[in-house]
Amino acid sequence: MSVCRYLFSLLSRRARVITKLKKFATPEKAIISKYEGFELILMYSEGVQWNFTFTGEERLSQNHLDDPCRKQLNGSKTRTLFFRNPVQDGLRFGDFLIYLFNVSVAEITLYIGKGNNPNDLECTIEWINNQKNLEITKSTIFARTNDLLALTVQKYQKKTKAFHIWAAFVIEKPDPAVIFSPSLQLDELYVHPLSNNVYGMSLDFLLSSNFPRIDMSGQSMTCQDINTFLKSWKNGKTNSELKICGLKMSCHIDMKTISKGLEPVIHDPKTEKIFDKHRDLICYRMEIERLDGKRAKFYVELYWLEEGEDVELHQEVVDEYHDTKESKEDEEGKLEISQNREWCFWIEIE
Repeated sequence: MSVCRYLFSLLSRRARVITKLKKFATPEKAIISKYEGFELILMYSEGVQWNFTFTGEERLSQNHLDDPCRKQLNGSKTRTLFFRNPVQDGLRFGDFLIYLFNVSVAEITLYIGKGNNPNDLECTIEWINNQKNLEITKSTIFARTNDLLALTVQKYQKKTKAFHIWAAFVIEKPDPAVIFSPSLQLDELYVHPLSNNVYGMSLDFLLSSNFPRIDMSGQSMTCQDINTFLKSWKNGKTNSELKICGLKMSCHIDMKTISKGLEPVIHDPKTEKIFDKHRDLICYRMEIERLDGKRAKFYVELYWLEEGEDVELHQEVVDEYHDTKESKEDEEGKLEISQNREWCFWIEIE
Protein backbone atom coordinates (compact mmCIF):
# COMPACT_ATOMS: atom_id res chain seq x y z
CA MET A 1 0.00 0.00 0.00
CA SER A 2 2.88 2.39 0.79
CA VAL A 3 4.35 1.77 -2.68
CA CYS A 4 1.01 2.68 -4.27
CA ARG A 5 0.78 5.87 -2.24
CA TYR A 6 4.32 6.83 -3.18
CA LEU A 7 3.68 6.19 -6.88
CA PHE A 8 0.38 8.03 -6.72
CA SER A 9 2.11 11.05 -5.16
CA LEU A 10 4.76 11.11 -7.90
CA LEU A 11 2.12 10.58 -10.56
CA SER A 12 0.01 13.41 -9.15
CA ARG A 13 2.83 15.94 -9.32
CA ARG A 14 3.90 14.95 -12.81
CA ALA A 15 0.35 14.70 -14.12
CA ARG A 16 -0.60 18.15 -12.87
CA VAL A 17 2.41 19.65 -14.63
CA ILE A 18 1.49 17.82 -17.84
CA THR A 19 -2.11 18.98 -17.49
CA LYS A 20 -1.00 22.62 -17.34
CA LEU A 21 0.90 22.05 -20.58
CA LYS A 22 -2.32 20.64 -22.12
CA LYS A 23 -0.66 17.47 -23.36
CA PHE A 24 -3.65 15.24 -22.61
CA ALA A 25 -6.43 15.07 -25.18
CA THR A 26 -9.97 15.28 -23.79
CA PRO A 27 -11.81 11.98 -24.38
CA GLU A 28 -15.17 11.79 -26.10
CA LYS A 29 -16.63 10.17 -23.00
CA ALA A 30 -15.75 8.07 -19.96
CA ILE A 31 -17.31 4.76 -18.96
CA ILE A 32 -17.40 4.30 -15.19
CA SER A 33 -18.00 0.72 -14.09
CA LYS A 34 -18.48 -0.82 -10.64
CA TYR A 35 -18.23 -4.59 -10.20
CA GLU A 36 -15.95 -6.02 -7.50
CA GLY A 37 -13.60 -3.08 -7.82
CA PHE A 38 -13.80 0.10 -9.85
CA GLU A 39 -13.03 0.77 -13.51
CA LEU A 40 -12.68 3.96 -15.53
CA ILE A 41 -12.43 3.78 -19.33
CA LEU A 42 -11.59 6.89 -21.36
CA MET A 43 -12.93 6.64 -24.92
CA TYR A 44 -11.74 8.63 -27.93
CA SER A 45 -13.53 9.00 -31.25
CA GLU A 46 -10.56 7.58 -33.13
CA GLY A 47 -10.87 4.34 -31.18
CA VAL A 48 -8.02 4.93 -28.72
CA GLN A 49 -8.85 4.40 -25.06
CA TRP A 50 -7.34 4.32 -21.60
CA ASN A 51 -8.63 1.57 -19.31
CA PHE A 52 -7.92 2.03 -15.59
CA THR A 53 -8.93 -0.86 -13.32
CA PHE A 54 -8.74 -0.60 -9.53
CA THR A 55 -8.71 -4.00 -7.85
CA GLY A 56 -8.04 -5.64 -4.51
CA GLU A 57 -6.45 -8.67 -6.20
CA GLU A 58 -2.69 -8.10 -6.19
CA ARG A 59 -2.12 -10.83 -8.80
CA LEU A 60 -4.15 -8.78 -11.30
CA SER A 61 -2.02 -5.67 -10.85
CA GLN A 62 1.42 -6.65 -12.12
CA ASN A 63 1.57 -3.55 -14.32
CA HIS A 64 0.65 -1.06 -11.61
CA LEU A 65 4.28 0.07 -11.44
CA ASP A 66 4.03 1.41 -15.01
CA ASP A 67 3.51 5.13 -15.31
CA PRO A 68 0.15 5.64 -17.12
CA CYS A 69 1.01 9.26 -17.88
CA ARG A 70 2.26 8.85 -21.42
CA LYS A 71 1.19 11.11 -24.23
CA GLN A 72 1.34 8.72 -27.19
CA LEU A 73 -1.33 6.01 -27.33
CA ASN A 74 -1.20 3.29 -29.94
CA GLY A 75 -4.48 1.44 -29.52
CA SER A 76 -6.01 0.50 -26.18
CA LYS A 77 -3.89 0.84 -23.05
CA THR A 78 -4.82 -0.98 -19.85
CA ARG A 79 -3.53 -0.14 -16.40
CA THR A 80 -4.53 -2.24 -13.39
CA LEU A 81 -3.78 -0.65 -10.03
CA PHE A 82 -3.84 -2.54 -6.74
CA PHE A 83 -5.45 -0.96 -3.66
CA ARG A 84 -6.38 -2.47 -0.31
CA ASN A 85 -9.69 -0.68 -0.68
CA PRO A 86 -10.20 -0.65 -4.48
CA VAL A 87 -13.55 1.16 -4.45
CA GLN A 88 -12.92 4.08 -2.09
CA ASP A 89 -9.29 4.56 -3.18
CA GLY A 90 -10.33 4.02 -6.79
CA LEU A 91 -12.99 6.72 -6.51
CA ARG A 92 -10.42 9.21 -5.26
CA PHE A 93 -8.10 8.25 -8.09
CA GLY A 94 -11.08 8.51 -10.45
CA ASP A 95 -11.58 12.14 -9.39
CA PHE A 96 -7.97 12.79 -10.25
CA LEU A 97 -8.25 11.10 -13.68
CA ILE A 98 -11.40 13.04 -14.52
CA TYR A 99 -9.53 16.23 -13.67
CA LEU A 100 -6.40 15.10 -15.50
CA PHE A 101 -8.18 14.26 -18.76
CA ASN A 102 -10.80 17.01 -18.44
CA VAL A 103 -13.67 14.50 -18.74
CA SER A 104 -17.11 16.10 -19.13
CA VAL A 105 -19.35 13.23 -20.38
CA ALA A 106 -19.70 9.76 -18.89
CA GLU A 107 -21.76 6.58 -18.81
CA ILE A 108 -22.28 4.52 -15.65
CA THR A 109 -22.49 0.72 -15.41
CA LEU A 110 -23.23 -0.94 -12.06
CA TYR A 111 -23.17 -4.72 -11.56
CA ILE A 112 -25.17 -5.70 -8.48
CA GLY A 113 -25.00 -9.18 -6.92
CA LYS A 114 -24.91 -10.92 -3.57
CA GLY A 115 -21.13 -10.49 -3.42
CA ASN A 116 -21.35 -6.70 -3.44
CA ASN A 117 -20.51 -4.74 -0.34
CA PRO A 118 -23.46 -2.37 0.39
CA ASN A 119 -21.10 0.26 1.84
CA ASP A 120 -18.93 0.23 -1.29
CA LEU A 121 -22.05 0.50 -3.43
CA GLU A 122 -23.32 3.49 -1.43
CA CYS A 123 -19.90 5.15 -1.70
CA THR A 124 -19.94 4.68 -5.47
CA ILE A 125 -23.43 6.14 -5.85
CA GLU A 126 -22.59 9.07 -3.57
CA TRP A 127 -19.48 9.70 -5.68
CA ILE A 128 -21.63 9.69 -8.85
CA ASN A 129 -24.14 12.08 -7.26
CA ASN A 130 -21.34 14.50 -6.36
CA GLN A 131 -19.94 14.76 -9.91
CA LYS A 132 -21.27 18.28 -10.47
CA ASN A 133 -19.35 18.93 -13.70
CA LEU A 134 -19.92 15.51 -15.23
CA GLU A 135 -22.82 14.95 -17.65
CA ILE A 136 -24.22 11.41 -17.31
CA THR A 137 -25.76 10.27 -20.59
CA LYS A 138 -26.73 6.77 -19.46
CA SER A 139 -26.72 4.66 -16.30
CA THR A 140 -27.16 0.90 -16.61
CA ILE A 141 -27.80 -1.46 -13.70
CA PHE A 142 -27.36 -5.23 -14.03
CA ALA A 143 -28.99 -6.66 -10.92
CA ARG A 144 -29.14 -10.13 -9.38
CA THR A 145 -30.35 -9.20 -5.93
CA ASN A 146 -33.42 -7.25 -4.92
CA ASP A 147 -32.16 -5.47 -1.78
CA LEU A 148 -29.17 -3.83 -3.43
CA LEU A 149 -31.17 -2.90 -6.52
CA ALA A 150 -33.66 -1.01 -4.35
CA LEU A 151 -30.77 0.59 -2.43
CA THR A 152 -29.12 1.71 -5.66
CA VAL A 153 -32.24 3.30 -7.12
CA GLN A 154 -33.19 4.97 -3.83
CA LYS A 155 -29.75 6.55 -3.40
CA TYR A 156 -29.23 7.56 -7.03
CA GLN A 157 -29.82 11.32 -7.41
CA LYS A 158 -27.69 12.32 -10.39
CA LYS A 159 -29.51 13.89 -13.33
CA THR A 160 -29.24 11.33 -16.13
CA LYS A 161 -30.53 11.15 -19.68
CA ALA A 162 -31.24 7.41 -19.77
CA PHE A 163 -31.62 4.97 -16.87
CA HIS A 164 -31.67 1.27 -17.79
CA ILE A 165 -32.32 -1.70 -15.50
CA TRP A 166 -31.64 -5.35 -16.36
CA ALA A 167 -33.04 -7.42 -13.50
CA ALA A 168 -34.01 -10.80 -14.91
CA PHE A 169 -32.88 -12.70 -11.83
CA VAL A 170 -34.59 -10.51 -9.25
CA ILE A 171 -37.46 -12.59 -7.90
CA GLU A 172 -39.38 -10.17 -5.69
CA LYS A 173 -40.90 -7.16 -7.42
CA PRO A 174 -41.63 -4.17 -5.15
CA ASP A 175 -43.63 -1.32 -6.59
CA PRO A 176 -41.29 0.94 -8.62
CA ALA A 177 -42.98 3.96 -7.03
CA VAL A 178 -41.58 2.80 -3.69
CA ILE A 179 -37.95 2.50 -4.76
CA PHE A 180 -37.52 5.34 -7.26
CA SER A 181 -36.64 8.71 -5.81
CA PRO A 182 -39.28 11.36 -6.62
CA SER A 183 -36.45 13.83 -7.33
CA LEU A 184 -34.73 11.59 -9.89
CA GLN A 185 -34.32 13.54 -13.15
CA LEU A 186 -34.43 11.29 -16.21
CA ASP A 187 -35.20 11.64 -19.88
CA GLU A 188 -35.69 7.90 -20.32
CA LEU A 189 -36.51 4.99 -18.00
CA TYR A 190 -36.06 1.54 -19.50
CA VAL A 191 -36.46 -1.80 -17.72
CA HIS A 192 -35.65 -4.71 -19.98
CA PRO A 193 -38.30 -7.49 -19.83
CA LEU A 194 -35.91 -10.44 -19.81
CA SER A 195 -38.29 -12.59 -17.77
CA ASN A 196 -41.36 -12.41 -15.57
CA ASN A 197 -39.16 -11.54 -12.60
CA VAL A 198 -38.45 -7.97 -13.63
CA TYR A 199 -39.60 -4.71 -12.19
CA GLY A 200 -42.96 -3.90 -13.71
CA MET A 201 -44.92 -0.72 -14.12
CA SER A 202 -47.75 0.03 -11.71
CA LEU A 203 -50.61 2.47 -12.18
CA ASP A 204 -49.51 4.65 -9.24
CA PHE A 205 -45.98 4.93 -10.61
CA LEU A 206 -47.24 5.70 -14.10
CA LEU A 207 -49.47 8.46 -12.72
CA SER A 208 -46.77 9.98 -10.49
CA SER A 209 -43.72 9.81 -12.77
CA ASN A 210 -42.75 12.69 -15.02
CA PHE A 211 -40.20 10.99 -17.29
CA PRO A 212 -40.44 11.84 -21.01
CA ARG A 213 -39.71 8.26 -22.14
CA ILE A 214 -40.79 5.09 -20.35
CA ASP A 215 -40.36 1.50 -21.53
CA MET A 216 -41.22 -1.20 -18.99
CA SER A 217 -43.14 -4.37 -18.35
CA GLY A 218 -46.83 -3.80 -17.69
CA GLN A 219 -47.61 -7.36 -16.65
CA SER A 220 -49.15 -6.30 -13.36
CA MET A 221 -51.42 -3.74 -15.05
CA THR A 222 -54.91 -4.13 -16.49
CA CYS A 223 -56.78 -2.52 -19.37
CA GLN A 224 -58.65 -0.45 -16.77
CA ASP A 225 -55.29 0.86 -15.50
CA ILE A 226 -54.39 1.94 -19.04
CA ASN A 227 -57.74 3.68 -19.39
CA THR A 228 -57.27 5.49 -16.04
CA PHE A 229 -53.82 6.69 -17.09
CA LEU A 230 -55.04 7.92 -20.50
CA LYS A 231 -57.98 9.77 -18.91
CA SER A 232 -55.63 11.47 -16.45
CA TRP A 233 -53.27 12.44 -19.27
CA LYS A 234 -56.13 13.74 -21.42
CA ASN A 235 -57.36 15.95 -18.57
CA GLY A 236 -53.88 17.43 -18.09
CA LYS A 237 -53.28 15.82 -14.69
CA THR A 238 -50.49 13.37 -15.56
CA ASN A 239 -46.93 13.62 -16.88
CA SER A 240 -46.95 16.77 -18.99
CA GLU A 241 -43.42 15.85 -20.16
CA LEU A 242 -44.37 12.44 -21.57
CA LYS A 243 -43.29 11.78 -25.16
CA ILE A 244 -43.22 7.99 -25.46
CA CYS A 245 -44.53 5.24 -23.18
CA GLY A 246 -44.30 1.54 -23.97
CA LEU A 247 -45.69 -1.28 -21.83
CA LYS A 248 -45.52 -5.03 -22.37
CA MET A 249 -48.93 -6.34 -21.32
CA SER A 250 -50.14 -9.86 -20.54
CA CYS A 251 -53.74 -9.32 -19.39
CA HIS A 252 -56.80 -10.12 -21.53
CA ILE A 253 -57.18 -7.40 -24.17
CA ASP A 254 -60.33 -5.31 -23.89
CA MET A 255 -60.23 -2.42 -26.34
CA LYS A 256 -63.59 -1.10 -25.18
CA THR A 257 -62.26 -0.72 -21.64
CA ILE A 258 -59.05 0.94 -22.83
CA SER A 259 -60.88 3.53 -24.94
CA LYS A 260 -63.92 4.12 -22.67
CA GLY A 261 -64.59 7.83 -22.06
CA LEU A 262 -61.64 8.97 -24.18
CA GLU A 263 -63.59 9.81 -27.34
CA PRO A 264 -60.74 8.45 -29.46
CA VAL A 265 -60.39 8.72 -33.19
CA ILE A 266 -60.22 5.07 -34.21
CA HIS A 267 -58.46 4.51 -37.50
CA ASP A 268 -60.19 2.24 -40.00
CA PRO A 269 -58.54 -1.17 -39.51
CA LYS A 270 -59.05 -2.02 -43.18
CA THR A 271 -56.80 0.89 -44.19
CA GLU A 272 -54.66 1.56 -41.13
CA LYS A 273 -54.02 -1.98 -39.98
CA ILE A 274 -50.33 -2.85 -40.31
CA PHE A 275 -49.11 -6.40 -40.78
CA ASP A 276 -45.41 -6.97 -40.38
CA LYS A 277 -44.62 -10.42 -41.73
CA HIS A 278 -41.17 -10.54 -40.12
CA ARG A 279 -42.43 -9.66 -36.63
CA ASP A 280 -45.79 -11.46 -37.02
CA LEU A 281 -47.87 -8.71 -35.48
CA ILE A 282 -50.84 -6.53 -36.24
CA CYS A 283 -51.18 -2.97 -35.00
CA TYR A 284 -54.37 -0.99 -34.25
CA ARG A 285 -54.12 2.81 -33.98
CA MET A 286 -56.17 5.36 -32.06
CA GLU A 287 -55.74 9.04 -31.22
CA ILE A 288 -56.91 11.22 -28.35
CA GLU A 289 -56.54 14.95 -27.78
CA ARG A 290 -55.68 16.64 -24.48
CA LEU A 291 -57.26 19.83 -23.19
CA ASP A 292 -54.19 21.87 -24.17
CA GLY A 293 -54.35 20.61 -27.75
CA LYS A 294 -51.59 18.01 -27.54
CA ARG A 295 -52.43 14.83 -29.40
CA ALA A 296 -51.49 11.30 -28.42
CA LYS A 297 -51.34 8.36 -30.77
CA PHE A 298 -51.63 5.04 -29.05
CA TYR A 299 -51.08 1.65 -30.56
CA VAL A 300 -51.96 -1.89 -29.59
CA GLU A 301 -49.76 -4.52 -31.18
CA LEU A 302 -51.19 -8.05 -31.33
CA TYR A 303 -49.32 -11.17 -32.30
CA TRP A 304 -50.36 -13.74 -34.90
CA LEU A 305 -50.09 -17.50 -34.52
CA GLU A 306 -50.50 -20.35 -36.93
CA GLU A 307 -53.97 -21.85 -37.23
CA GLY A 308 -54.52 -24.97 -35.19
CA GLU A 309 -52.89 -23.78 -31.97
CA ASP A 310 -55.02 -23.56 -28.85
CA VAL A 311 -55.79 -19.85 -28.95
CA GLU A 312 -58.66 -17.46 -28.32
CA LEU A 313 -59.46 -14.64 -30.70
CA HIS A 314 -59.50 -11.09 -29.38
CA GLN A 315 -63.27 -10.89 -29.42
CA GLU A 316 -63.27 -7.37 -27.98
CA VAL A 317 -61.13 -6.15 -30.87
CA VAL A 318 -63.30 -8.00 -33.36
CA ASP A 319 -66.48 -6.43 -31.90
CA GLU A 320 -64.93 -2.95 -31.78
CA TYR A 321 -64.17 -2.99 -35.46
CA HIS A 322 -67.40 -4.74 -36.52
CA ASP A 323 -65.53 -7.64 -38.03
CA THR A 324 -66.27 -11.33 -37.66
CA LYS A 325 -62.80 -12.77 -37.60
CA GLU A 326 -59.24 -11.57 -37.93
CA SER A 327 -57.08 -13.76 -40.13
CA LYS A 328 -54.57 -13.50 -42.89
CA GLU A 329 -53.51 -15.90 -45.60
CA ASP A 330 -49.83 -16.21 -46.32
CA GLU A 331 -47.53 -18.78 -47.86
CA GLU A 332 -47.57 -20.90 -44.70
CA GLY A 333 -51.34 -20.91 -44.26
CA LYS A 334 -53.92 -19.02 -42.20
CA LEU A 335 -52.82 -17.03 -39.16
CA GLU A 336 -54.97 -15.93 -36.25
CA ILE A 337 -54.55 -13.48 -33.39
CA SER A 338 -53.61 -15.14 -30.12
CA GLN A 339 -55.13 -14.10 -26.81
CA ASN A 340 -52.46 -16.04 -24.95
CA ARG A 341 -49.44 -14.10 -26.14
CA GLU A 342 -48.07 -10.89 -24.65
CA TRP A 343 -49.10 -7.69 -26.38
CA CYS A 344 -47.59 -4.22 -26.50
CA PHE A 345 -49.19 -0.88 -25.69
CA TRP A 346 -47.49 2.27 -27.00
CA ILE A 347 -48.37 5.93 -26.71
CA GLU A 348 -46.58 8.72 -28.60
CA ILE A 349 -47.21 12.40 -27.94
CA GLU A 350 -47.04 14.91 -30.78
